[in-house]
Amino acid sequence: MKKKLLIISTLVLTLAFTSSYGQLTYLIANAKDTAGTYTDLGTNGTIITTANFDDANSAAQPIGFTFSYGCTTFTQFVLNTNGFIKLGSANPSAPNLFFTTATGITGGPFNSTDTADVNIISPFNRDLKDTTGAEYRVYTTGAAGSRITTIQFKNLIDKLTPTTRQYNSIEFQIKLYETSNKIEFVYGTWVPAANAAAFESAILGLKVNTTTIVATKTSGTAWGAATFLNSNYTLNSFNNKNSFLPDVGRTFRFVPSITTNDVAVTAVFALGKLPVGLGVPHIVTARLVNNNNCSSATLVATLNVSGANTFTNTQNVTIPASGSMDVSFTAYSPATIGINTVTVTIPADGNNTNNSLSYRQDVNSNTYSYADTSAVTGSIGYNTGGGLILNKYIVTGSATINSVNIFVANNPATTGKKVLAVLLNAAGTIIGTSDTLVLVAGDLNKYHSFAIKVPPTVTGAAFYAGLAQIAGTPGYYPVGTQTEVTPGRSGAYYTAGLAGGTTTEGNTFGRFVIDVVVTNVTGIVSYDLSNNLLVYPNPTKDQLNLFYTNLNAKSFDIKLTNINGQVLFSENIEGFNGQYQHTLDVSNYAKGIYLLQIISNKQVLTKKVVID
Repeated sequence: MKKKLLIISTLVLTLAFTSSYGQLTYLIANAKDTAGTYTDLGTNGTIITTANFDDANSAAQPIGFTFSYGCTTFTQFVLNTNGFIKLGSANPSAPNLFFTTATGITGGPFNSTDTADVNIISPFNRDLKDTTGAEYRVYTTGAAGSRITTIQFKNLIDKLTPTTRQYNSIEFQIKLYETSNKIEFVYGTWVPAANAAAFESAILGLKVNTTTIVATKTSGTAWGAATFLNSNYTLNSFNNKNSFLPDVGRTFRFVPSITTNDVAVTAVFALGKLPVGLGVPHIVTARLVNNNNCSSATLVATLNVSGANTFTNTQNVTIPASGSMDVSFTAYSPATIGINTVTVTIPADGNNTNNSLSYRQDVNSNTYSYADTSAVTGSIGYNTGGGLILNKYIVTGSATINSVNIFVANNPATTGKKVLAVLLNAAGTIIGTSDTLVLVAGDLNKYHSFAIKVPPTVTGAAFYAGLAQIAGTPGYYPVGTQTEVTPGRSGAYYTAGLAGGTTTEGNTFGRFVIDVVVTNVTGIVSYDLSNNLLVYPNPTKDQLNLFYTNLNAKSFDIKLTNINGQVLFSENIEGFNGQYQHTLDVSNYAKGIYLLQIISNKQVLTKKVVID
């Protein structure tokens, strides 16, 4: 009969995105450099006054409607005479923001880390000043819902040059579009100076908190051949000189992408093979990613185990905008041998194609593995070097480790090389090895079983199992891997030197296909303690309340250990009469997974505890 374990929750499945802002991102895929039409504002609109025409900011000006930029809405802007505006009512950090040298990319508003230098729209930022009749003007046209505000810079010249000024007159406009939140830079007639052509650097693009998008070109490239970057300048800026002028009406258009309210289940982390009584209680973790750039997401994630064993649990989570979270569900203890389907589901949202993900789990009598039945897609090794490639597992109760089954990668350079299986305890000390194997072609692209010469026994602790790779020739990557999200699950995949000792987590290489075959030691049994031990709250931050009942013993030991086997709390209870209560202070313990054990009459009763 299947053992059914069900945690009932009265929570209603919900998904809410919480933000008072828009959901807009400007990307190079939606940017365009195109020909257009430049229409001078003439006397339309309002003159924007500044204290002078050289390094000055205007007072806050009305946009004429609500404009969404990044994740914020604005109704005002401040004009800077050096060819940019800042959305909002506050000034940038200084009036003289531009590259500090004529041909460099140091300084300026996009490089600034000052908190005042955000939400900047820059059609042509460099050190500018006036000519006769210099003017800044703003004009809003159109019906409500589809209005356009044009901000015009007119009759300006470049000031800081390598040798000589390049332009006798510069004019350009910023156009802000209501509802669509589109932005356009439109360039009018530029009059070259009679001086020799010389390269200048300028900033053309958009910045929210960090640079969102910039246009770039070399000084010898036409304006119509500019390209875009979703980053700040690192080499060329928007390089320009008087022998390559913008054609009248040249337009750079930036159209925001609307971010869908979308949370994705990108990974389910569970044991692919789980031994009854030894690999339990078992905690399933799922990685959830919020693809919304502006809004956090609050939702209920559901774990459903079906098949040979059944189990359900829900967790309330809040994921920040553009963030991810590994969500751990309440531990369960499958007791029936067979195949489980472990599924994590989230509620419907703007993209329902990624709201559920499953993992196949083989509940068996004697084998641990993170691998499932999916294809082996890669391999890992030390190339010409040597070292250990390891998986980390945890024993509940007591188990003798008999063999390690390793998928040997299909790598011809592996043939003729020497390998052996190795076991380490939680401290990294080698506690078991197999005979050395010289790999041949018949060993490739399949599992090879390595028998441990003197099988060790591990009780209530973590251990490492894997392959020792002896130094060889180039291309020596012996252990097969399966695809896993990057970074992968924590606490699973490790490397170490050939002598063991310090282990290093390596969760960016994929899933190491390393199985371990064990024997449950006679007289040492691990139980699901749902009827014998109540531990609450779990997870906890500060204290554990423990309630023991129905234990047939006159005395027993209580131990709390970390996953490396270190005992953090121990107490012997004498004169036991069938029930016992205790409150354990864990407020000074680090966050993580711990093992609570009751040891009596050759029984080891174990429950996992999560301290968060």
